[in-house]
Amino acid sequence: MVPFFDAISAIGMSLEALLVWRLFDRHLVRRYPFFSAFVFYDLVRALLDFVCAHLSWPFFGRLYWTSETIEDCLLFLIVWEVFRSLFIQKSVLPHLAEKTLLAVSSLALPLGALLCWSQTSLIHPANHFIPSIFEQYMNLTQSLLLLAIAGLARYYRVPLGRNLRGLVFGSGFFLLLNSMVFAATELLIGLLPDWQLLPSLMYISVTAFWLWSFWDYAPSGARTAVEIEDLQAADKWNIVRAAATRSVRRGQD
Repeated sequence: MVPFFDAISAIGMSLEALLVWRLFDRHLVRRYPFFSAFVFYDLVRALLDFVCAHLSWPFFGRLYWTSETIEDCLLFLIVWEVFRSLFIQKSVLPHLAEKTLLAVSSLALPLGALLCWSQTSLIHPANHFIPSIFEQYMNLTQSLLLLAIAGLARYYRVPLGRNLRGLVFGSGFFLLLNSMVFAATELLIGLLPDWQLLPSLMYISVTAFWLWSFWDYAPSGARTAVEIEDLQAADKWNIVRAAATRSVRRGQD
């Protein structure tokens, strides 16, 4: 089983290294800095974990779960990357989408924290923090946020380019399935030990999907009718505000 784990790790790191190279080669790091930072961190983390595991260092377990917990938090960079790339800053859509996203977050984050605390207290009453349970609910929350953003984009008729499709659907479904696997592993612990392979296999799949999505720069399509109307309204408002400002200045002079 160990050679099989090593093969999976090698494939995953190779795909991720290729993705990092492509992000730099196509100058996508400047266009998607938060996603690029996450991928680079995950590649370095995977390399360190792989080396430490084969050196049999005693603190490997602590290193693995510490780096994994940090990565769970950094996954919010992908959520923010999708949001900032999808809704243009000159439109009023970001304000509407931001309010909706904040409403979803205000419900999803406390609910995820409550469920995490409840499950930890129920299954492991002697421990205060269980990284696997934390990862389970963080991934669930992040997947719901990504799907909420996708729903907003569809509602406001904002097209998704290939880059953002890779982020939204690849990340969203991976995080959702990963949280389900963690939940099943907690419930069926000891019965299905081979299930620990599933997160690694799923991550290889999503990395391959990201590699296809970011092979070239493919942003969202042309602005929709809703965005054009928003921009026109904003331009009119800027003209009226500038005229009013000039009138006030003349009166003061």
